[in-house]
Amino acid sequence: MKQPTHFARQRKQADELLRGSEERFRSLVELSSDWYWEQDAQFRFTWLAGRDFGDGPMGDPARWIGKTHWETGAEPLERTWENHSKVLESRQPFYDFELRLLDKSGQEVYLSVNGVPVFHATGAFKGYRGVSRRITNRKQRKRAEQLLRLEHTVARAVTEADSASAALKAVIRAVCEAQDWECGRFFRVDDEAGVLRFAESWNKPGPQFDLYIERSREVVYTPGVGLAGMVWQSGAPMWVADITRDPRVSQKGIAIEADMHGAFVFPVNSGGKIIGVLAFNSREIREPDERLLQAIHVIGSQIGQFVQRKQAEEALRKSNERFDIAVRATNDVIRDWDLVTNELWWNENFTKVFGPPREKPDGSVKSWYESIHPDDQGRVIAGVHLLIGAGGENWSDEYRFGRHDGSFAYVLDRGYVIRDGAGQAIRMIGAMADISSRKQAEERIHDQALQQRLIAEFGQQAFASTDLEDVLSRAVELVSVTLKADYCNVLELEPDGKQLVIKAACGWPGEFKGRRTVPVRPGSRVELVLSRREPLVIEDLGADPRFSDSPLLNVGVRSGIQVPVLGTAGTFGILSAHARQTRRFTPEDVSFLQSVANILAVAIERKSAEERLAYLARFDALTGLPNRYLFYDRLLQTMAQARRSGQPMAVLFIDLDRFKLVNDTQGHGAGDRLLKEAAARLSQCVRGGDTVGRFGGDEFGAIVSDLSRPGDAGVVAQKVLEAIAHPFKLDEHETFVSASVGIALFPADGDDPEALVTNADTAMYRAKEQGRNTYQYFTREMNERALARVQMEAALRRAIERREFLLHYQPKVDLESRLICGFEALLRWQHPEKGLVQPGEFVSVLEDSGLIVQVGDWVMREVCGQIRVWQGAGLAVKPVTVNVSARQFQQKDFEAVVRRILGKARVDPSLVQFELTESLLMSDPESAARTLRDLRDSGARISVDDFGTGYSSLAYLKRFPIDALKIDHSFIRDITTDPEDAMITLAIIALAHSLKLKVVAEGVETREQLELLAANGCDEVQGYHFSAPTTAEECAKMLRENRRFA
Repeated sequence: MKQPTHFARQRKQADELLRGSEERFRSLVELSSDWYWEQDAQFRFTWLAGRDFGDGPMGDPARWIGKTHWETGAEPLERTWENHSKVLESRQPFYDFELRLLDKSGQEVYLSVNGVPVFHATGAFKGYRGVSRRITNRKQRKRAEQLLRLEHTVARAVTEADSASAALKAVIRAVCEAQDWECGRFFRVDDEAGVLRFAESWNKPGPQFDLYIERSREVVYTPGVGLAGMVWQSGAPMWVADITRDPRVSQKGIAIEADMHGAFVFPVNSGGKIIGVLAFNSREIREPDERLLQAIHVIGSQIGQFVQRKQAEEALRKSNERFDIAVRATNDVIRDWDLVTNELWWNENFTKVFGPPREKPDGSVKSWYESIHPDDQGRVIAGVHLLIGAGGENWSDEYRFGRHDGSFAYVLDRGYVIRDGAGQAIRMIGAMADISSRKQAEERIHDQALQQRLIAEFGQQAFASTDLEDVLSRAVELVSVTLKADYCNVLELEPDGKQLVIKAACGWPGEFKGRRTVPVRPGSRVELVLSRREPLVIEDLGADPRFSDSPLLNVGVRSGIQVPVLGTAGTFGILSAHARQTRRFTPEDVSFLQSVANILAVAIERKSAEERLAYLARFDALTGLPNRYLFYDRLLQTMAQARRSGQPMAVLFIDLDRFKLVNDTQGHGAGDRLLKEAAARLSQCVRGGDTVGRFGGDEFGAIVSDLSRPGDAGVVAQKVLEAIAHPFKLDEHETFVSASVGIALFPADGDDPEALVTNADTAMYRAKEQGRNTYQYFTREMNERALARVQMEAALRRAIERREFLLHYQPKVDLESRLICGFEALLRWQHPEKGLVQPGEFVSVLEDSGLIVQVGDWVMREVCGQIRVWQGAGLAVKPVTVNVSARQFQQKDFEAVVRRILGKARVDPSLVQFELTESLLMSDPESAARTLRDLRDSGARISVDDFGTGYSSLAYLKRFPIDALKIDHSFIRDITTDPEDAMITLAIIALAHSLKLKVVAEGVETREQLELLAANGCDEVQGYHFSAPTTAEECAKMLRENRRFA
């Protein structure tokens, strides 16, 4: 029993010792500033103790349990977690492993951590046990010492540098080496451009750092853009842990290329102004260093103040150099006035500008003041004294300064006062520039401005006035006052060019006032001005041998200017200004006088234009005959006279036949000459009291009064026909035209001018229908026909708009094969009320109105379209003939129109044959031959219609590039009953074959006609014997059946 009691006692004593030891350990742990900790085999905290936990700054230790060191947010200061992990994995103890982390309030805490491995009795690894000691104060003291040393280093670098550039490089290097940055850059503020520009840099050796710096040289920053721009704008430093991940960074590509991450950017200030930005970069990701951020303000200010001071010293040095250079290089007179000793120094330009002084300058201010013009002296001296006494710095004035020859030069004097520290003026530097030329130029500019204003005012008056004589008088008065001229005048050149008429003058003596003309003699002043059309300036009339005998010398004229008054139509005259003394007139004076002359020219032209307009309002510009307005006015007067006298009168409406052909073939110039000659001939056909007028184009009118009987008007009309029938000689060629004349009598054919002229026009059209070169009296039936014709033209215009025209096709038959060899396209009008209208009823109206051109183009397009339709249906298409009117053929661009239509339709030109009448071709054979050749060149075929009716010349017929002759149906109609028609038909066939042309007979209606033509070698026929003109669909059926005609 004793032995167990003894063990129990020993165990109790051991427990008490253990509890005491634990209490002591717990008390020591709770009182210690160190941390005690244990980790398991996975390096996770299983226990922590120390005064900083619980209510201490580190808070509840439970938040650490189950975490490793690197999972708590702690960061190693020098070694990396990777290196530390290797130590742990090797189960080695570690010592003084420094960490940085944040306590529960966010304050930085620095620790020195020691740990040893713990093993089980079996030798198995159990974990780590260790102690962490706070070293925050030590670290902060060390950091403060480092920053202080950095400030000293920066201060020493800027003190020892001899230039701003060298200082910046030294500072950048010091910061990089002290704070372990790979490179640093300085960006200078460019105030003018408003940007930051690369200025200086330093970097550690390495190609990636060199590349980073090189790329930085190209970069500029604007305010608020990029880190540098943001620091420049805000004035606050910035720290970025990793610039490759920060969206504010504008040049990420450069950073990634050089493998840069950490960045620290801060402003460089001087005098409260940012003069640049310093930027440092590292390859490591670096968290912000608050102490460095706080200390950098001092460093930035140190750098800024030094840079500004060095820049100021450099600017002063350059300023002194520039001053020395300026003194030596300038043309200005430099003055240096020592206000303490009152000594005055001038540079050597004084003599160059003002000449050698009469007396040697005594070096006093008095000599300066005494050389100033008396009128300017008081003002200049007062200004200088005010500058010196009032504390100003700059002064300038313009005044006159004496030259050695007694004249005065205008100078611009600029002074600058230098003061001591107390503000007392001690020196005044001045520069005097000779501005005499500028002053003279300003006076000239002032005079010119005055002259321009006077010219503008005179121009307004001249253009507003309707009194030309008043304008001329104002002109000479203006010239006399402005140029201070003694004598002025305006001379008008007479149409024959032999003398000038004085239109306005001022200042001339009595013996000259009565003169009204000035002769234009060879070699005289006025002759030179007129022939050369340029101003003549004479400084001394008596000394100029060319004008030694000038009558102007007798009245004391010694000098002057004469300028031509030039208009668009020629020279109107001369404007002159003279003086009694010799005088050198300036180019500005000449320009002023010429400007006045130009205004006079415009005023004279305007007056002439007004008179011309008044003339043109009543007369025809080309022929000089009364125009329609004046013709009607005279007609009204003549009708009133006829009413009073009871004698009849007549109006003749005259139209020139074939005038358009002359215009188109010989040109408008020839046409105009023909019209003028025709007007002269017509005027000779009437009496002196009668009137011939031109309505326009080739239409004329005549008023014949006091007729004894109505038939007398026909006598006058016959005279007109005979006068016009005589050949007109145009460009060495004789041209023949005729006239068609319509006659309307008063009062029988109308009681007002409009009615008379309209009815005469109607009669003229009847004369044209009767074959032209004749005259017709107006009848009531003509009026009805004219009205119907007008209604027909209106209906045709509507038909074009409403597409009422259509084409029928009549087949042509080859006599040998009796098969279809072609078609002729024939125009029809599907009238909405009358039904199908044949062309004989409306084609002549289309021709006369000009609508035939528009309709003819439509026919060509329609034929081409139909050919494409037949081809699309797989038919063997035969050539289609299109009739061409005279109006179409005489168009200058007819061949181009044909090519354009054929090309647009994409139709083979050989499938289109153009048919023209014999009379059309013979109206102008030369022009016709040219157009036919152009048509043949396009690939189209050509035939002559109505052959045998147009009196063709065989010589011309051989020259025409044609393919076929079509015998007129009038010969075919009676070919079996009239021997003459048969003989003519056979002759045409023989002629055509001799010219290797095909022969086509139209109007074949009987078998007898057909057999006779076939027996005598006719090639092709068409007519009602085979088929009437029919629709395109019926023609397609014929082609599809390959129809053969018997």
